[in-house]
Amino acid sequence: MSLETTVDALFGGALSIEQPTKGHRFGIDSVMLASFPVERTPEVIIDVGCGTAVMALIAARRFNLAQIIGLEVQEVMAGLARGNVERNNLTDRVKIIHQDVRQPLPESLGDLRAGLILMNPPYFPAHQGQLSPQESRAASRHEVFGALEELLTGCRRLLARQGVLRMIYPAESMVRAVLAANKRGFKVHRLRPIHSFAHQPARFVVLDLKLGGRRELIMEPPTVIYDAVGVYNAEIEAMLAHQA
Repeated sequence: MSLETTVDALFGGALSIEQPTKGHRFGIDSVMLASFPVERTPEVIIDVGCGTAVMALIAARRFNLAQIIGLEVQEVMAGLARGNVERNNLTDRVKIIHQDVRQPLPESLGDLRAGLILMNPPYFPAHQGQLSPQESRAASRHEVFGALEELLTGCRRLLARQGVLRMIYPAESMVRAVLAANKRGFKVHRLRPIHSFAHQPARFVVLDLKLGGRRELIMEPPTVIYDAVGVYNAEIEAMLAHQA
């Protein structure tokens, strides 16, 4: 049975993304993760669990000299990602690999190390809650293709010495993410709380992780997504206009 999809626009049509009609679809979290500032311009960026490659494509437009690698363990999603790279004429700089981050990269890529790794990991252990019957949605929400610590171990192998692993995680489960990162030798370098509305508690946190180091944690100003129901904050509007 063929996969039903839609083609959706980002940045006023500057990017077009084919994605499943039912299943995992990109949201503002992907846009934020790929759009927040970085301290150093990366030469290599890896999007772990890239799905339809939305973050990889945003990164390619933002860093126009960087090499972008998207890793996707689900074959169907990897196929969509490759199609999206072609659709957006970025095959010269973006490569999609049907690959589990827990496994070594193909020898053809050499000893690749990323200055920036982007990861929007599943938030729930595989045994917690009910799995979606849609494979892509299940994999985006539950750790069916590896626990968080395993994903972090894979990322550690791919990260350059001074590189940053950036991930988003529910604020209520932040301690779990920080403990898992610490076990794999990462320290939280920067933390940015994400609020749906200014008067509400943080819903997510964006964590910039580095390997070792002595630098203290930097708490970034909070990002507020909405000023009112259906009205994006100016920071988010700028991201969606690709002006961040």
